[in-house]
Amino acid sequence: MVVTEWKQFRSPDFAKLKEALADAVLFDGRNLYEPAEVEAAGVAYYGIGRGRSLRATDRRMSDLEQRLVDLETRLAFQEQALLELSDALAAARDGETRNALLLHRALEELRQLRSAMAASPITGDAASEPPPPHY
Repeated sequence: MVVTEWKQFRSPDFAKLKEALADAVLFDGRNLYEPAEVEAAGVAYYGIGRGRSLRATDRRMSDLEQRLVDLETRLAFQEQALLELSDALAAARDGETRNALLLHRALEELRQLRSAMAASPITGDAASEPPPPHY
């Protein structure tokens, strides 16, 4: 933060300033510096009364817009994946229902066969038996 007009602060080495700061941000309380020059050195510039340089704001907005596009793309992919999973689950449930119905019918046929066999025991009459298979 610069709040003085002393000569030693009028022409700093912005590259060294950037290296020395954890977050390269400069608040210019006296509007001593040209925003483009500070931004060219990689330091974010806020001129008190001027606000942030338009170029830095545009770059930040571009970063935000790119992030928004990335998030929207991820969201669309996730929505598509959820639709596909939902369709697969519905198909699996339909298959389960169909298999349960087939199993129920097979069990009912087995019950009827068991009842029929219990009602008419095998008598031993050779004429009523089917012929043996021929190989």
